[in-house]
Amino acid sequence: MVSLPGHLSDDITIGGGRWLLRRVYPDWVHGEKPDSSNFRHPDDQQSGWSSTLFETEADIEDILRDHENFGVIRIQAQALRNENLAIVRVPLDGNSNHCEVYGELGPSKKRVHKRLKAHALWVRYPDTVPTNLRNPIMPIE
Repeated sequence: MVSLPGHLSDDITIGGGRWLLRRVYPDWVHGEKPDSSNFRHPDDQQSGWSSTLFETEADIEDILRDHENFGVIRIQAQALRNENLAIVRVPLDGNSNHCEVYGELGPSKKRVHKRLKAHALWVRYPDTVPTNLRNPIMPIE
């Protein structure tokens, strides 16, 4: 079981087949793949890494607001749960489906980072990924 700060709890209503979106800084990409560091937990352990539960295309717009040059990846909730990670809803102004992912994701968890990276699919490539390296983007279902 994941230890969560304060009053937070894992939202078990987020089923395994649901998609979470994660913004990717343009420099955190190698070739056509997001770097595994995109899945590291913040050092303070008081916050998780930011994500957005995908409900509609508007969620992609929400996650890219003020970060238009970033990329966006998606990962299924089940891939996170398989790594004993918790998904906590933390709505923000302008992003009502915002969540944070908690669990053991520090620098020593490189294998976990690599497994999560393997499950990540692009929703939007950052401009830094050359067109010839981009695979077709499949719609989110």
